[in-house]
Amino acid sequence: MRLTFLLATLAASRKHLPRRTPALHKLRGGYAQGIAPASFRADGDAALRRALNVSAQRFDVVHEAAGVVVFRHCDDRDVLKAAGTIDAPLATVVAILKNSSRSKEYNEHCHELVPVAEYDDDSQITWTSTASYGPFKARDFLTAVHVRAVDGATVFVNHAVDDHAGAPAPSDRYVRSSVRYGCTRLRPASDPAKTDVELLSAVDCGIEPEGAAAAVARKLAETGPVTFIRSLEAVARRDAAGPAPPPKPALRVFLESLVSGFDEVRPARPVAGPEVTLWAGAR
Repeated sequence: MRLTFLLATLAASRKHLPRRTPALHKLRGGYAQGIAPASFRADGDAALRRALNVSAQRFDVVHEAAGVVVFRHCDDRDVLKAAGTIDAPLATVVAILKNSSRSKEYNEHCHELVPVAEYDDDSQITWTSTASYGPFKARDFLTAVHVRAVDGATVFVNHAVDDHAGAPAPSDRYVRSSVRYGCTRLRPASDPAKTDVELLSAVDCGIEPEGAAAAVARKLAETGPVTFIRSLEAVARRDAAGPAPPPKPALRVFLESLVSGFDEVRPARPVAGPEVTLWAGAR
């Protein structure tokens, strides 16, 4: 099972979030924002420390394509890291990742997405699922996403949430999954019009870790970051370019084609030749 989707739902060790946390309420077509509970912020800080600690450890290069280098942890082989550069400004990439509703634009394995909670510090909780793949059932995730500024980088750090009053009820249609570690670090590249990106993830998707399926999943996961980063780049470049100009009215297009057609068949003006003086005897 390809695991590109899992990189977009990065998470760390599961933490229980009390049900007293209010669910989202519809507000003018969007969702009301609440104040992030102190315990929720603390969970995000702890997840960030774990992710940064693991990211600084030893990794081996296992794959490289399309300008993205993928690494695997030397000891914990389920932990992947990837690095690349996106040809779009930092602010554009950050805005896309903050808007969870856009995940399907760059994440081919985001099959379903339900926003569960949004807070005033840009943190949020979402429920997401993959599609089913052959004999593998669909996986679902309940994930918290926090945004932090660290050493000049914008960091999206995630951790799994066991339960929330506003989340869809558990279902036999899915295998509940999570990511043990996860963060996305973004910073301006040497060219300020571009963004350097680093991903970190370790996935628990309910597959026996020593089985053949796990070995296949690990191998397929090595290509996931390449697809994710390049798909995110395509969306960011489209946003940075701005909206396309509106199409011309059909009548205007027709008239312009007529005018251009007349120009093509219009005879060229005669060009006057040099003046010639005739001899008197030649008249």
